[in-house]
Amino acid sequence: MRLARARLRPRAGERVPLAFVLGACGVLLVVTMTLGVGVGSVALSPAGVWHVIIGQVTGRPVNTVTGTIVWQIRVPRVLLAALVGAALTTAGSVVQVLVRNALADPFLLGVSSGASVGATAVLLLGAFASLGVWAISADSILGALAAMAAVFAVSRSGHGLAPTQLILCGVVLSALFESVTSFLIFRGNPQATQSVLFWLLGSFGLASWNQLPIPALALAAAMIYLLAPGRDAERASHGRRAGRVAGRRRAQAAPEPVPGHLAHGRGRGGRQRRHRVRRPGGAAHRPAHGGL
Repeated sequence: MRLARARLRPRAGERVPLAFVLGACGVLLVVTMTLGVGVGSVALSPAGVWHVIIGQVTGRPVNTVTGTIVWQIRVPRVLLAALVGAALTTAGSVVQVLVRNALADPFLLGVSSGASVGATAVLLLGAFASLGVWAISADSILGALAAMAAVFAVSRSGHGLAPTQLILCGVVLSALFESVTSFLIFRGNPQATQSVLFWLLGSFGLASWNQLPIPALALAAAMIYLLAPGRDAERASHGRRAGRVAGRRRAQAAPEPVPGHLAHGRGRGGRQRRHRVRRPGGAAHRPAHGGL
């Protein structure tokens, strides 16, 4: 039994340094974003894409049709998609630590279903219409917060949150919110229903530079909060009792707490990417000095 456990433990030499993993992921991100800007009805080469971007950054814009397509249309779409993907992966990692389940995602707690109910209420019933263009965003956030609060209130037992009850209540309430969305769509105006379905499917087609600051600031604030000193995701992922034991051991070994890294995937494809990244670096939410 001990021999089997020893074989399952990863060796220290098999872990890839964190700097190398982050550098490789950064290079992959730049390559995919470059290809995303170049692909379209007007195909552009990577050199042409970077020629336009460098010209805009250095104050020598390329005043051509290609420059307009790249800088005004495609670059905002790709940047917004990258910000949304980073936000979703961060949310997925937080949910995984919260429920202590490596296969969890934000859909598990009914957050996405609650946001869908809020957005559907705006598009079909005209709720918060006084907010103008921000009505959908405001109502979807309120719906997500209300859904999360409902899941936490129902799953609370005693003085804490039981992970198993949290998962079960999240699945049940998520189905309830989805049924509410379906009912609103069925009873709504057919023309408005098309807008709802378009919003639920999601699109970056109307992305612009003016839409980038708000999600960027929200993501930066969330990452600063999650990576603040004293917030160790490794202890949180093992529960309260294990966290107290690990906290006592770490207090004896090191006077300063270190943050855990939250950089994993969300959803079905996100979970697969998350585990692919974890294979070379280890399975734990490791501190900064210990690799992934």
